[in-house]
Amino acid sequence: MASTSLGLLARCGARVKRVTLVGTVHEKCGRASAVELHALLEALAPEVIFLELPADAYDRNFQVFRQTSLETDAASRFRRNHAVAFVPVDLQTPELSFFRNSETMFNTVEQASDNYCRLVDLHARRVWEDGFVYLNSEQCDDHWQAVYAELQCTIDGIGDASLSECFHSWSETNALREDAMIEAVERYCANDSFSRSALLVGAAHRRRMLERSATGANHIRSTVQSDFSVREP
Repeated sequence: MASTSLGLLARCGARVKRVTLVGTVHEKCGRASAVELHALLEALAPEVIFLELPADAYDRNFQVFRQTSLETDAASRFRRNHAVAFVPVDLQTPELSFFRNSETMFNTVEQASDNYCRLVDLHARRVWEDGFVYLNSEQCDDHWQAVYAELQCTIDGIGDASLSECFHSWSETNALREDAMIEAVERYCANDSFSRSALLVGAAHRRRMLERSATGANHIRSTVQSDFSVREP
């Protein structure tokens, strides 16, 4: 049983509402599987699961996901035996051109930087071997920071204006999504009654969302704190 820091503690008025941020992957990779994430949800026992999905990806009337992933599979398994609310919190999916441009950017960096490829391969190996313990560790957060730094350094070195613009658009889009997801969680905290919840997001967003949750002028955001000592089954 390994211990790892995972989340947020949101205090809304006189009520304390626990929001545990769980870094995940969207597709199975070794120990990072829907079975393992389901076991982690069983340990956390959330009454609400916030998901890195746009609102139109979940049909509330029929309680079915229009988009599926490792996270939605694990959440669906958990719902079979527990009363739980699903809350999509992501922004609407960007245009197809955004993904095409991003794919071109990553392919260009892979061809230009052996170090970038090494970092990506090392991350995949750690996910495969250690699953959610690694995905929710400072080592993973630090590793993603190194990946982003190498990505930007390589793009700056290439010196192509269109590539730099693509990187800026990609970075800005992720920042907007992270802010929007935190704000959506805060709104839910302010208006709904629960004690425990889980926020499932790709591990690459984890550190920046924890940092964003600790800043800001509104009442809820200013009282969101780091907490956690959750055991990985």
